[in-house]
Amino acid sequence: MVLLLLAGLALATGWFAQRLQQSNDAPRRPTPRDKPDFIIEQVVLTRFDRDGLASYRLQAQELRHFPGDGSAWLRQPIVATEENPAMRRGARAIRAEEAWLTTEADTQKQQIDLSRGVVLTQAAFAETPALTVESDLLTLLPDDDLIKTDALVTIQRGASVLQGEGLILDNTARTLTLERRVQATLFPLARTSSRTR
Repeated sequence: MVLLLLAGLALATGWFAQRLQQSNDAPRRPTPRDKPDFIIEQVVLTRFDRDGLASYRLQAQELRHFPGDGSAWLRQPIVATEENPAMRRGARAIRAEEAWLTTEADTQKQQIDLSRGVVLTQAAFAETPALTVESDLLTLLPDDDLIKTDALVTIQRGASVLQGEGLILDNTARTLTLERRVQATLFPLARTSSRTR
């Protein structure tokens, strides 16, 4: 009987230590028991850069703010940016079923983790064709102008299609990287002629 009690105590101690380690390693998301301090429906937020220019607009059907860590849960979010001629990029919108918005305490940098049916669309600009990215998960780091995921993504630009895992889309460097299991069907980009007859 004592041996059974000691085995149960050892098992409970191991489980508790594992849970404590997991809670220290992973960022905490509010649980259903946590209560939001406010809920907003039909919300539209605009984030401005240091120069006072709009860097992106975030709209959602519902926003729930959690005071414990300052995070916000969003239902049916859309993150939109305007056309950027300096970056040679068309207007962009990212849609999903839900997202978490967090802000890093030290740097005040924001992170938006979008999930479930994520679709990024970017309009054509000059000779650059439109871009579509589909995935179940995308992380947007707007202050670093990065979009990334470890999940499977499907990318379409013009008639070309790429599929793979581990996307890093660096808008500042204008690079797109797929890290694993890449499959591609590539077609030449259609060129527009500036000559008139």
